[in-house]
Amino acid sequence: KEGATAFLKMLEAPAPFTVFLLVSTLAEQLLPTIISRTQRVTVPKTDRTALSSFLQSRFRAGSAQADLASDLSEGNISEALLLLNEKEDDFHLLFMNWQRACYNNNLNKLIQYMEEFQSLGREVQKSFLRYSLTKVRNAMAISQGAPETVHLPPAEFSDLEKFGKIFTLDFIAALLTELEAAYMQ
Repeated sequence: KEGATAFLKMLEAPAPFTVFLLVSTLAEQLLPTIISRTQRVTVPKTDRTALSSFLQSRFRAGSAQADLASDLSEGNISEALLLLNEKEDDFHLLFMNWQRACYNNNLNKLIQYMEEFQSLGREVQKSFLRYSLTKVRNAMAISQGAPETVHLPPAEFSDLEKFGKIFTLDFIAALLTELEAAYMQ
């Protein structure tokens, strides 16, 4: 908030010929006094099909890889580009094994996964948390009768379908809250 107050002074009396472009994925967390002095322009997410085609033509991604990155990023070009460089199969396996260890209350496995997670480095950890958030949201969509909104390879879809059947909606919501908090740190 202290930084926002100083920034607000700059917004109110900018230097001549100054234009500020404020970019935020969490605009709801900006102070109302800052929002009141801006003109909001919402940039929509890219259509998944168009994003997949873009990834294939511009970055020479394979069709399956481009489709997966497009679906997991939910139309966000920056995230799709990050996903192209990640090993999604490894993330899926790590996610499913982690969830199975949690469900079975297997503390030895959980400690092993925690150590593996710590060795990944901050950026890969954040990518994995983002991946996990997407997977949990997809599991919730499947369990709540909206499987048509989930675009995944059949094996991953099947895993999430099982995941959604095992855990309650309240549990999934609590898990999403914890994953979001971890991702934001």
